[in-house]
Amino acid sequence: MFDDREHLFSIVDEPNAQETMLTMWFETNKAYPEARQSMYLDFPKLWVWNHSSERWTIRQKGPSIGRLPFTHPNCSERYYLCLLLTKIHGATCFEDIRTINGVLHPTFKSACMALGLLNDDGEWHSALNEASTWASGVHHRNMLCSMLMFSEIEDPVRL
Repeated sequence: MFDDREHLFSIVDEPNAQETMLTMWFETNKAYPEARQSMYLDFPKLWVWNHSSERWTIRQKGPSIGRLPFTHPNCSERYYLCLLLTKIHGATCFEDIRTINGVLHPTFKSACMALGLLNDDGEWHSALNEASTWASGVHHRNMLCSMLMFSEIEDPVRL
């Protein structure tokens, strides 16, 4: 929370500005090895978010159900981050979330692809290859533009 009259730099430089439930999950995983057994989505079963201290603490009462806020697929990297948070255990930083089988991926999307969470665009490659045998350059470009604008293409640069 901030006052809209505050300067942007003072808001961003605020020491607690970088502390979110997610970043504090990283810190909890660093401090408590037993915490690393849970995914972010399942973390509230054993840990509770303390609003006053902005820290995760061990749950004293019965378990709770966690949820991630809805993220539309058009939100790109945020959407892919949310997908990964349902699969990755015990991350201590954003790089851990993007590391799949020992390989650090440049984006959350490529990490999702490496985990097999996304399609491989095979049907789009096949359609373009088939069209290349009969379509003119103009038709081929129009087909590609239509695919990019109206379809869920996982790797548009490769396509």
